Amino acid sequence: MNAKRIEIKKINKIISISMILLLGLCVMISSASAAGGSGTTGDPYIIENATELQNINNNLSAYYILGNNINLTGVTWTPIGNSTNPFLGDIDGKGYTISDLVIGSSSGSNYGLFGAAGSGAQINNFIMDDCSITGVNSSVGILVGTIVMSSSVHDTMLIEDISIQNCDMNVSLTGDIRGSFVIGYINSYADVEYNHVVINNCDFLSASGNIVGGLVGSVNTNSTLNMISCDIENSVIKGSDSIGGLVGRVYGATVLTGSNANIDDCTIHWCTIVGSSSYVAGGIGKVENSIYSVANTIVSASCIKGTGYVAGILGGIV
Repeated sequence: MNAKRIEIKKINKIISISMILLLGLCVMISSASAAGGSGTTGDPYIIENATELQNINNNLSAYYILGNNINLTGVTWTPIGNSTNPFLGDIDGKGYTISDLVIGSSSGSNYGLFGAAGSGAQINNFIMDDCSITGVNSSVGILVGTIVMSSSVHDTMLIEDISIQNCDMNVSLTGDIRGSFVIGYINSYADVEYNHVVINNCDFLSASGNIVGGLVGSVNTNSTLNMISCDIENSVIKGSDSIGGLVGRVYGATVLTGSNANIDDCTIHWCTIVGSSSYVAGGIGKVENSIYSVANTIVSASCIKGTGYVAGILGGIV
């Protein structure tokens, strides 16, 4: 009987040690992914370095906050989220800066800090400084390449209190680039809110690319864009057709399936906006089968050039 009790105690001890080791391993894995937190709305993951920022790809639906400035010098960046698995979570930058992001590719699409974001995502309150994207094909933005929705059910995606400064995009390939400093492409059935987004001292150069804007490249069918209190200063935007200081193109196959762009209290100041072809404007380059509203928006001391359909606020409606 005593021998059996001793044996049972040994087994229980082994089980206890195993559980402790397993718990320790789980803590180590969690610590390797974030500096703290559990990823919930009340206890978000804390991101303090480049590795932890990249590891957001391991959980695209969690809640995150930045706990430090993050420098990406020398990091071969894999954009967070893609068109199949977009970022659906929430990140609050707490006013910190993400700097020196570099993305270079000879082909492909959906490039930026976030490759793709979708339903309910919120990206808030941080600065992007001294970042660059070169050589890519389409749907590119320093912040987000593309916004995608998983179904035809509208859901809001929020971008708020974001500053992008001293950044360069040199997209030399031809075709529908659909690019901007913030979001390259807003796909169908997306409702996107922009609040207090500032661009300063940035260049977007695309020798022959179409659909380029300062804040959004293209807004596609059945989508809504609400843009409030956004500013672009001391920046250059150059492309071919459908070039806008704020938005390159707002598009719908027909008026019934068109998009809705509402812009209020925005400024474009000391900028150069150039299209080698037509539909060039300080506000929206081209509105196609869609509805738009632009109020309290000022284009001042800016240079706007193109060969046809050139204007301060709206390049053309077709």
